[in-house]
Amino acid sequence: DGSLYRLEHNSTAHDRSDDEYEYIIDTGTVTALLIDDKGYIWAGGSGISIMEPVSEWYDPYLASYSKGFGLVSSQINAMESDENGWIWIATGDIFEGGLNVLDAGKNLGDVRDDRWATFTAQQNGVLGQKISAIALDQGAVAWIGSNKGLARLSYGTSPFDKTDDLWEH
Repeated sequence: DGSLYRLEHNSTAHDRSDDEYEYIIDTGTVTALLIDDKGYIWAGGSGISIMEPVSEWYDPYLASYSKGFGLVSSQINAMESDENGWIWIATGDIFEGGLNVLDAGKNLGDVRDDRWATFTAQQNGVLGQKISAIALDQGAVAWIGSNKGLARLSYGTSPFDKTDDLWEH
């Protein structure tokens, strides 16, 4: 039904009879999930909804992003968080898309301090429009999977400073 639930196994992970499901939010079709280092839940599908855990309950829609509000495409395919807390977002279909990197600043709920890096096939070294996978390696390296193959991005000091980027295909 497109809703997001939390599963509580209670005392027996192998016994389904005591499982409890807690409705969190209706997000539409969820294609990517991420829990960041602060415990925020990032649900991606047609855009991104960020939910804040508050004790046992979740405060829906702390923030949200879509095409035109930071993302190169609203179709979210994968998300990863790096050691800086930056969120790497794989977006797109065969017609449009790319890779976004988000530094949400000091206040996740305030988009005014957000910083974005965008990588597309037209402007950068991304191989295809549909970015489907991201793997972050040590040493400022990101592996990017797309509908056209695999690429390796060495981004130097920061993905937001593209002057020292090195793409390998």
